[in-house]
Amino acid sequence: MPTGGAAMRAADMGAVFGLAGGDGFMDGYVPVGTADEMAAAFHLEESEDGNVTLREVDFEEGLRNGVPVAAIALDLAESLATREQPAGRRVLRNLLEGYANRG
Repeated sequence: MPTGGAAMRAADMGAVFGLAGGDGFMDGYVPVGTADEMAAAFHLEESEDGNVTLREVDFEEGLRNGVPVAAIALDLAESLATREQPAGRRVLRNLLEGYANRG
């Protein structure tokens, strides 16, 4: 399931964050225990500045309807990309404010 900058390839998600999706990289969630298998199958090597990020999760049920906006925002907020990080933080702030105002 795509997250972070890779999730911006969907036009509706790009509009939420004010970002456009690019090519040449992948950031996504995979079930626990599959990242090593995928790395071997696609000949991936570990690298600090690589173009593939596999995030192993054990809560696949929570991703059944796609990756929640809040999770994508968290992943963007930890990005090293100068446009992604503030976009993720802005959306997180808006989500928190919206939640607080419901109260």
